[in-house]
Amino acid sequence: DVGSIDPNVAVSQVGADGEICFTNSSAGSPSVDVIIDQLLTAPAATFRPSSDSGAVRLVDTRDGGTALAPGEERCVTTGPSSGPAVLGGEFVVVNLTPVRASARGFGSLHSSEVPASGTSNVNYDVGSIDPNVAIAAVGEDGRVCFTNATAGDPTVDLVADQLLAAPSAVFRVPAT
Repeated sequence: DVGSIDPNVAVSQVGADGEICFTNSSAGSPSVDVIIDQLLTAPAATFRPSSDSGAVRLVDTRDGGTALAPGEERCVTTGPSSGPAVLGGEFVVVNLTPVRASARGFGSLHSSEVPASGTSNVNYDVGSIDPNVAIAAVGEDGRVCFTNATAGDPTVDLVADQLLAAPSAVFRVPAT
């Protein structure tokens, strides 16, 4: 929207020329200012694509699904429908897009083996579309979960796309 500031995280392979590209594809927007901060550089073998064609849609409750109720946890199996499975103990990079919220709220992506913490991976409001990228450990059952906020009694539809997978050695989980 005009005047909005919508940060997000993206993962891109660096071209042979050492560059990455950003394309403005907003219909009706003649120009946009962009701030790009590099957060990480890693060898290509560090992460593996979710499928040969890129991202894998894990869930989309807009298409005949049920929106998440306040406080609801929804778990999904990670990985492609064909190809290498994502194993328990590995990590996934997931783009979370909450849409059609009934009230302001937030959600947390987490392993199926642990409850959601009080931290937020993505925030949303009525009429907003504010995606964010989150990283979560995969449970031994091959699943990750999204837990919706309870404060304010928000319901929200969720679109979640797995972008990448990485072995557990890439990330370190802080001691609690």
